[in-house]
Amino acid sequence: MAVHRVILALETLVLLVLVGLIPYEVWSLGRQVDAYRQMGMPVPDDAVSMTAGQWAAIGLLAAVVAGGTLAALVRSHHRVVRGGVSEA
Repeated sequence: MAVHRVILALETLVLLVLVGLIPYEVWSLGRQVDAYRQMGMPVPDDAVSMTAGQWAAIGLLAAVVAGGTLAALVRSHHRVVRGGVSEA
């Protein structure tokens, strides 16, 4: 039973990394654009400006997707443990 919990924890970690990767990339790109502007160099790509409502919608969607995925993982974990498959 402990092996399945470790697998569930690893899958949860992977899910959180994937959900956090896009906001980190956007933040990193914004810092790079600011660095170009401070040096007086032309910016290779204009920064994407987003409103607070757009960020909230993206955050809500990410939370719903992460929650749904995590719920599916927990349910499948529960079925494996209850079904006795983990004792094979």
